Amino acid sequence: MGSGAIHELKFGCQTFIWEMAGKPYPHPKDMVKAIANAGYTGVEITDNLIGPYFDDGDGFRTLLDDHGLALVAFTISTPSGFTVPEKKPDDLDHIARSLSFLQAFPDAYLTLGSATRVNDDDPDRLFATAAEIYNEAGDLSADAAHRLCVHASSHDNTILLTEADYCRILDATNPDTVRWVPDTGHMLKVGQDLMKMVAQYRNRIGYVHLKDVDAGGAWAMLGEGVMQVRALADLLGLQQGGDLWFVVEEESAVSQRNRDAALLADLRALEAACLPR
Repeated sequence: MGSGAIHELKFGCQTFIWEMAGKPYPHPKDMVKAIANAGYTGVEITDNLIGPYFDDGDGFRTLLDDHGLALVAFTISTPSGFTVPEKKPDDLDHIARSLSFLQAFPDAYLTLGSATRVNDDDPDRLFATAAEIYNEAGDLSADAAHRLCVHASSHDNTILLTEADYCRILDATNPDTVRWVPDTGHMLKVGQDLMKMVAQYRNRIGYVHLKDVDAGGAWAMLGEGVMQVRALADLLGLQQGGDLWFVVEEESAVSQRNRDAALLADLRALEAACLPR
């Protein structure tokens, strides 16, 4: 393929590297500054870390503009894990509030976290509820002129773990309003065929979470594990015309010892793998 498509891939950073360290969380200004200083051009932030800006989208837009950053996505979760029918009104209220925040960011995605078991309900009912909420969220997002993504994970109690789970939820949701964020680390950690799944659902992809694991499934710094970044970039660059965000989400133990160095090292590994040689 031509080098232009690869060169147009955009590199962002997910703020979970701070969230996994636990409270007290830093002010968003500190995270934004660190991401910009490392050289990323985009940021994905969660509802847990947005702090005072949740009701001040314009203020957060100014903060990002001042640091030369775009908002790739705003990612939210709920205590219900999007699987409790009785909590659906609360979940939809949180989604609506998040869409209000995103009015300042017309190009950003609203991303919903992995559907998660929080009770002993029947597995089929959990799936049905998650699909229903994801679909209704997709409709709300479309009505607000925004795009919605679903992010699956390998964390405790997720109901979206295997390839079959991913296929089931994607096939049960509206392809016109519900897109997908493949997370390379979570998929590789549980032994999924990453390239096969990306190829199968490439038309549903909104953007990509990049992280790495070693051969034993432990989190690793990007480029130090089994993740084949260049192969994925080639596949997605070819299919998406290069206009795609690659968002680094660092979870390795190394990153908690020196966060700023890890952010910089991940970006350099990403550039080395993706940019034209």
